[in-house]
Amino acid sequence: MGWRFIARMADLSLVVVPALLIGLVVPSGHGADVLLGLGTAVTVVLVQLVLQARRGWTVGQWAVGLRLVDHETGEPVGIDRALLRALVVAVGSLAFVVGGLVVLASPLFDKSGRRRGWHDEVIDADVIYLPEGRPADRPKTATKVTGLAAPEVAPAAPVVGVQPGGEDAPVLAFGLMPELERTRRSAARTDVAWDDEETYRPMTADLELSDGSAHEVQGVVLVGRNPIAGPGQTGLRLADRERSVSRTHLRLTVGPIAVWVEDLDTVNGTVVHLPDGTEEACEPGRPVQLPVGSVVSIGDAWIRLGAVSGEPVFPESTSKR
Repeated sequence: MGWRFIARMADLSLVVVPALLIGLVVPSGHGADVLLGLGTAVTVVLVQLVLQARRGWTVGQWAVGLRLVDHETGEPVGIDRALLRALVVAVGSLAFVVGGLVVLASPLFDKSGRRRGWHDEVIDADVIYLPEGRPADRPKTATKVTGLAAPEVAPAAPVVGVQPGGEDAPVLAFGLMPELERTRRSAARTDVAWDDEETYRPMTADLELSDGSAHEVQGVVLVGRNPIAGPGQTGLRLADRERSVSRTHLRLTVGPIAVWVEDLDTVNGTVVHLPDGTEEACEPGRPVQLPVGSVVSIGDAWIRLGAVSGEPVFPESTSKR
C-alpha cells in the first residue's frame, strides 16, 4: 500500500504541476490560461490511462515497480477495463471526494490478503509488485543436472562400395538408395492374442498438498485451482483462497519409470525444490523429473511427492499355435 500511495502521488503531480506552471507563465485573461492548463491535465490523464491499459503501468507505477495485470493471464487489462477501473474511482469521488479516497483505500479491506481494491475487483485485476519485470523476464534459477552424460556420437561416414542399379541410379545422402529406405509392408498377423490374466497396472504416486490433503494418483494429472481434465486425464483441485494458483496450473505425469511435472505457461510459474536442496524452475513445455521427496511450489501453494509404489506390469502376448 505504501508503493501504491507513492505511485498515486507521483501521477497526481504529473497532472497538477504542469497545470500550475502554465497558470504562472501564461497571462491570465479570457480564460486562456485555464483552458490551456485544463487541456494539459486532461492530456496527461489520457496518456497515463493508455499506458496503464497497454503496458500495465502509469508513470508513477513504473517508477516504483507496480503493474496492473489481469488476474488470470498476468497481461495488461486493455483500454476498456482500464477505463472502467478509473470510472469507479471517479464515481466514488462524486461523494464529496471522500468516496474516491475510500475506493483507493479499499485494498486495506481485502480479507484475501492480495490487496485487491473495489476498482480492481470490478475488472478482475491485480496490482502486483514486480521491480524486476514480469515473471517470464526474470533470470531462471540455476539448475543442477544429474545422471550420465549423453555419449558423443561421431558423424556417419558415407557408404563405400558398389552402387546397386549402376552409376546412374538415384542415390540419397550417405550412399543409400530409395529402395533400401522404403519399409516393406507385411501381412496382418492373426495368430496373436492377449492373455486376459495379464493386464497393465500403472505406477501410483502419493502426493501431499499444502491444503493438508493427500492423494494417490496415476497417469496424467492436471493440477490447479479448478482444472479441466481431458480424455485420459485426471483433475486434482488445490484449495487456494489467495487465487495465486492458475485454474489449470501444471501437468503431472506418473510414468512407468519416473514422475514428471510440466508448467502450463502460468502467471506465477512453477519451481521444483529437489531433495538435495537445489531448485529448478519449470519452463513451459519442458517437463522436469521429480525424485521422491521433491516439493513443487505453485503460487502460494505446494505439492510434495511422498512415494512412488508398484511395478508396471505389461500384458504379454500368447500365440494361438
